[in-house]
Amino acid sequence: MSERKKLLDHREIAKNLDLYFFDEKIGQGLPLLLPNYTIIYNQIKTFLQAKQKEFNFQEVMTPVLGSEDLYRTSGHLTHYEEYMFPVISRNNENLRLRPMTCPHHCSIYQQKPRSYQELPLRLCENSLLFRYEASGGLKGLERLRGLELPDHHIFVSFAKLKEELKINYLYISQILATFGLKIARLALSTHDLNNQQKYHCDKKLWNQAEKILKEVLEELRLNYTLLPGEAAFYGPKLDIEVQAADGKIITLATMQIDFPTPEKFGLQYINEKQELKTPVIIHQTPIGSYQRFIALLIEQTEGKLPF
Repeated sequence: MSERKKLLDHREIAKNLDLYFFDEKIGQGLPLLLPNYTIIYNQIKTFLQAKQKEFNFQEVMTPVLGSEDLYRTSGHLTHYEEYMFPVISRNNENLRLRPMTCPHHCSIYQQKPRSYQELPLRLCENSLLFRYEASGGLKGLERLRGLELPDHHIFVSFAKLKEELKINYLYISQILATFGLKIARLALSTHDLNNQQKYHCDKKLWNQAEKILKEVLEELRLNYTLLPGEAAFYGPKLDIEVQAADGKIITLATMQIDFPTPEKFGLQYINEKQELKTPVIIHQTPIGSYQRFIALLIEQTEGKLPF
């Protein structure tokens, strides 16, 4: 690493700012976040909470554990198990530390009958997540095994999906602009139907979802890069990328369309004609994990954070 790059590396800056450290006795990729980090974190969280309220998100809190049945239903055990921590078993219960919050938010949606008048239902949570990243891939605050994500799930009717995607793009772009972060690239990740191990095989749903995302970008007059075969297992995604201080392009925010998960969980709402319909889920995070976002901010500002 060159001297200049070393000076811009958040791991070096964080030492001087006394933000965090790791302890082998606790485990790899599990940072201990110190008072100075917490001051920065709380300022960002307070700002995001105000923005969430402005855009009519409702904040919830859910457990960091979920049953294996939950993740079997969602598809995570099939498609994501290599990144999940091993099962915790006791008295015939099999639990997992959660890698994602979407199954928990589906349970909240399922709690009671829903009407079209409640949609879009916008849920958000500061979610503690646990992902078993390979030790060689761990890097300071950028890539961890324990992280916190401002995680958003929007339950919306198909008719309002395009409008809701535009609203969420506005929400994200306003947040990034507030922190002085310029969008370097929009990456639209689509599926590969030849890879049926990774992706569900409903060609019609894939084509619908990808068509809608492309139309949103074109109607907003936004340029994007197409990345075939890079979609999430449940649907296409739009990654909003920024340039790090060392020149690398990294993903911060993301929006993903999900048709199959609401069907797997049997989610429904009553429409204007008193018919039962299945909503669509938009998975969204405006800044990625707090830890990675703070790492990027201190690199961008060389540790001289704005007042």
